[in-house]
Amino acid sequence: MESILGLLKHAPWLLLRIPVWLLRGLAHCKREIAQRVSLDAQNLPYRPELLNYLKVQHDLGRVLVLATAADSRVAHQVADHLGLFHLVMASDGATNLSGLS
Repeated sequence: MESILGLLKHAPWLLLRIPVWLLRGLAHCKREIAQRVSLDAQNLPYRPELLNYLKVQHDLGRVLVLATAADSRVAHQVADHLGLFHLVMASDGATNLSGLS
């Protein structure tokens, strides 16, 4: 959602391309948007209670995996910013990593 809002803010005419990108699949659409929008992982709306829980689990030595339907570019930015995850699983432009909707 943050990526679409970024697209709307910086290049609103590209919203007209979304239906075309979707013809090649949701993962492709997410990748196209991620290539055009630069998100600042520091300014994303994180839930403080979840971050605190993850930090505790990380400090206990638990292996944390960030599994998200977001594009891998965004997921890796978030993982790098937080520094808590051992592995990132995300949509990759070909595979949409989400459940049935």
